[in-house]
Amino acid sequence: MQVKGSIIALLIGLMILSALTPLQSIAALKGDPEEKRAEHMLMLAKKAMMRTENFINSLRGNETLMSILENTSLIVAFEGNATLLEQVNATLIDAYNAFESGNYSKAIKLTLEAMEMIRDIFKNINCILEYAGLAMASEEKPEFQAQGLLVAMNRTLERIGRVRAVLENLQNRSAISEEDAEYIEELLNNATQYLDLNYIRQLLQQGNVSEAAHRLAEANKLVSKSFKVLKSEAEERLVKRIEMFRIRLEKRIQAMLGNLSQEEINEIMSTINMSSPKDFKDFIKNLINEAKHSAEMKIMMKVREKLMHISEKMRGFARGIYKVRHMPPSSVSENPSLKLSVEVYVSKHHVTLRVTIINDGNVTLVFPNSAYGIIIEKKVNENWVPYYSPISAQILVNLKPGESKEITIKLLFPESGSYRIVAHAWTRLSNMPVESSVEFTIS
Repeated sequence: MQVKGSIIALLIGLMILSALTPLQSIAALKGDPEEKRAEHMLMLAKKAMMRTENFINSLRGNETLMSILENTSLIVAFEGNATLLEQVNATLIDAYNAFESGNYSKAIKLTLEAMEMIRDIFKNINCILEYAGLAMASEEKPEFQAQGLLVAMNRTLERIGRVRAVLENLQNRSAISEEDAEYIEELLNNATQYLDLNYIRQLLQQGNVSEAAHRLAEANKLVSKSFKVLKSEAEERLVKRIEMFRIRLEKRIQAMLGNLSQEEINEIMSTINMSSPKDFKDFIKNLINEAKHSAEMKIMMKVREKLMHISEKMRGFARGIYKVRHMPPSSVSENPSLKLSVEVYVSKHHVTLRVTIINDGNVTLVFPNSAYGIIIEKKVNENWVPYYSPISAQILVNLKPGESKEITIKLLFPESGSYRIVAHAWTRLSNMPVESSVEFTIS
């Protein structure tokens, strides 16, 4: 057992060293631009998380070790700390999202939080293995070991505070069900009870470090569970918003068809390669279901792709409507005009587009979403193909004559080549389709 314990202690020492090395590298980046620091830190944190996951899996794969932990009732403490890795992963996902949106300071802050959690995992698991007799005891004085546990507990209490702040914000906006809010609050209250610092200090003074580590592990498990519920709630809200978008689209399709004859409807459907309005609605519904599935799987690029496909089909539908519809007399005086301009700012890892949309016609224009129906296309073999469509609120947006709006779009790691921005709308009175485009180059 002593030889086996020494081998495991060596493994733990190497893993802790590899987990802490990225933090030393991060310190060396203090003088670098914020974007470069954020990118490098994310890369290091991802590697550290993968090492941690492999480390935990290697321990779980050791049947003898797991059996000893079960016999000494320390398996719950071990699994509690292992569960914290789920929160590390969720925090890194948030960090990546912050980086993509250009919020580098937030990305750095979240990455550091993830790295702190990784260090806590290693320290706590090492402590658990020591008390199971599977690792060599630390040469540090007992009071230093106890202090390490207290620091880890204070960090967990800070995480509880952050989850509570998010929960309160959601409750103020009525963006979470009462049932889920109560469940999360119960989890956090139970976690806080495990971390009664006065009681923990008594345990440490009595030398009962294993019980203190066990309570910390249980608290971490509860915090991770509450974090997971919050994430699930956010995913459900996105799925619900996509479903509401489908319902609004169906109503819009029905309203645009109006009192047209069957012959006119057939002509419109033929322009978009559909056999009937039901066929068209089923097509939209299938794309919406695929978008919802992608949202549940956290594949946001797929969500964008499906919404962009819907937008393209709706453009064709609006053109077909205009071709066959009998225009009201007042539409004769309509003179719609839409203009776009773009300023391009190129950095090492992304391109920022500042797009100005101008209604310089004499009629109000209606856009299909808050991104003004914008689709970015790339020239491939002399053909324009869809490249990117910004995720936006799926609501109808009006732009009155003479009005202009500006939006910012960020493209991450775009390839060099020719691009263009295409915006589409229709006139409010006659549903006349209106489009405009502006080209730019990335070298």
